[in-house]
Amino acid sequence: LQGVAKRMAGRIRSARRQLDLPPEPAFAQLSVIARKPQILTGWQPRPQQGLSKLESVSIEGRETVHLVASKGGTVASFRTSRSLDAGTYVFEAMARTQGLVARDGPPGRGAGIRISGLDRHNQLTGDQDWKPLRFDFELDEDREVDFVIEIRADRGEAWFDLSSLKLTLQ
Repeated sequence: LQGVAKRMAGRIRSARRQLDLPPEPAFAQLSVIARKPQILTGWQPRPQQGLSKLESVSIEGRETVHLVASKGGTVASFRTSRSLDAGTYVFEAMARTQGLVARDGPPGRGAGIRISGLDRHNQLTGDQDWKPLRFDFELDEDREVDFVIEIRADRGEAWFDLSSLKLTLQ
């Protein structure tokens, strides 16, 4: 639905520009529909290096994915993919950590969220209660995007609330 609404809004915008007409309220309504947050699903575990544990667990009444670093230099993630239209997006999550000793270096440190191929600035380390994480990105063209929730740590744990893993078109 989001892709259809965005394409329709683009066609309306293009036609109005060609006819040199001001935007209509109907376009604003289409934009609101297209900007409704979508919960990302289909997360798959991906251990990359070090010794990790990746699982789905229920904690504090929340369904989560749980990532554990048991050895120095651990990099592990859960990933899912979506085909997206060009545009500006926000990827959001709620996460918590326990005893997470961050590993420095790109594309980020500690626990965080991002899309594949880009560095992140959001991070959780140490002992943190549930905190929001946000990753803003822009696509110049329609393409497949891999979403990443990860830990880069020497030891510790992170939980990501599955119901909070949302994507919003800005």
